[in-house]
Amino acid sequence: MARGIQASENEVATGGPRITLTIREACECTGLSRTFLYREMTGGRLKRLKAGKRVLILKADLEDYLSSIREGT
Repeated sequence: MARGIQASENEVATGGPRITLTIREACECTGLSRTFLYREMTGGRLKRLKAGKRVLILKADLEDYLSSIREGT
């Protein structure tokens, strides 16, 4: 990908949908803090992927986590 050109939030440069989020993206789309997400990952309540030094969260895992903490369920 050329420097300065970014793919949209939901798509990679090849045009396909993204299935992972960075911690920053997960914070932005959920409103949860970075510290809270790391605490939930460390506690085993939220799954994470490690790609080298990068920590990624599968969108499906984040949705499952949010469903599990929904009040009243």
